[in-house]
Amino acid sequence: MRSLKFGWLKDKFLLMRGDARSKGRLMFMLYAVPTLFVATGAVFNYVNQTFIIYLKYQAMVDQYYYSRVVEPMLKEEK
Repeated sequence: MRSLKFGWLKDKFLLMRGDARSKGRLMFMLYAVPTLFVATGAVFNYVNQTFIIYLKYQAMVDQYYYSRVVEPMLKEEK
Protein backbone atom coordinates (compact mmCIF):
# COMPACT_ATOMS: atom_id res chain seq x y z
CA MET A 1 0.00 0.00 0.00
CA ARG A 2 2.90 2.34 0.64
CA SER A 3 3.94 2.21 -3.00
CA LEU A 4 0.58 3.57 -4.19
CA LYS A 5 0.64 7.27 -4.97
CA PHE A 6 -2.53 9.16 -4.12
CA GLY A 7 -1.03 12.64 -4.18
CA TRP A 8 -2.94 13.46 -7.37
CA LEU A 9 -6.18 12.90 -5.51
CA LYS A 10 -5.25 15.41 -2.81
CA ASP A 11 -4.13 17.92 -5.47
CA LYS A 12 -7.41 17.48 -7.37
CA PHE A 13 -9.39 17.94 -4.15
CA LEU A 14 -7.55 21.15 -3.28
CA LEU A 15 -7.98 22.44 -6.84
CA MET A 16 -11.73 21.73 -6.80
CA ARG A 17 -12.18 23.53 -3.48
CA GLY A 18 -11.10 26.80 -5.03
CA ASP A 19 -13.65 26.95 -7.89
CA ALA A 20 -17.29 27.67 -6.93
CA ARG A 21 -18.70 25.39 -9.63
CA SER A 22 -16.35 22.56 -8.71
CA LYS A 23 -17.09 23.11 -5.04
CA GLY A 24 -20.77 22.46 -5.73
CA ARG A 25 -19.95 19.25 -7.58
CA LEU A 26 -17.61 18.17 -4.82
CA MET A 27 -20.21 18.75 -2.13
CA PHE A 28 -22.77 16.88 -4.22
CA MET A 29 -20.42 13.92 -4.59
CA LEU A 30 -19.53 13.93 -0.91
CA TYR A 31 -23.20 13.49 -0.05
CA ALA A 32 -24.50 11.62 -3.10
CA VAL A 33 -22.01 8.76 -3.22
CA PRO A 34 -22.43 7.62 0.42
CA THR A 35 -26.19 8.13 0.18
CA LEU A 36 -26.29 5.99 -2.96
CA PHE A 37 -24.29 3.23 -1.25
CA VAL A 38 -26.52 3.27 1.84
CA ALA A 39 -29.71 3.31 -0.24
CA THR A 40 -28.46 0.41 -2.38
CA GLY A 41 -27.59 -1.57 0.74
CA ALA A 42 -31.00 -0.83 2.25
CA VAL A 43 -32.81 -2.01 -0.89
CA PHE A 44 -30.81 -5.23 -1.02
CA ASN A 45 -31.47 -5.85 2.67
CA TYR A 46 -35.21 -5.24 2.18
CA VAL A 47 -35.37 -7.63 -0.78
CA ASN A 48 -33.39 -10.25 1.12
CA GLN A 49 -35.59 -10.05 4.21
CA THR A 50 -38.76 -10.11 2.13
CA PHE A 51 -37.60 -13.22 0.29
CA ILE A 52 -36.68 -14.92 3.58
CA ILE A 53 -40.17 -14.23 4.95
CA TYR A 54 -41.70 -15.51 1.70
CA LEU A 55 -39.73 -18.76 1.95
CA LYS A 56 -40.60 -19.15 5.63
CA TYR A 57 -44.36 -18.94 5.17
CA GLN A 58 -44.84 -20.20 1.62
CA ALA A 59 -45.18 -23.85 2.70
CA MET A 60 -47.88 -22.90 5.19
CA VAL A 61 -49.78 -20.90 2.58
CA ASP A 62 -49.53 -23.75 0.08
CA GLN A 63 -50.82 -26.24 2.65
CA TYR A 64 -53.76 -23.98 3.50
CA TYR A 65 -54.61 -23.54 -0.18
CA TYR A 66 -54.40 -27.28 -0.77
CA SER A 67 -56.59 -28.11 2.23
CA ARG A 68 -59.23 -25.44 1.49
CA VAL A 69 -59.36 -25.43 -2.31
CA VAL A 70 -57.81 -28.54 -3.85
CA GLU A 71 -59.05 -31.23 -1.47
CA PRO A 72 -62.72 -30.12 -1.65
CA MET A 73 -62.48 -30.09 -5.45
CA LEU A 74 -61.04 -33.60 -5.43
CA LYS A 75 -63.82 -34.82 -3.13
CA GLU A 76 -66.50 -33.33 -5.43
CA GLU A 77 -65.10 -35.21 -8.43
CA LYS A 78 -65.50 -38.58 -6.73
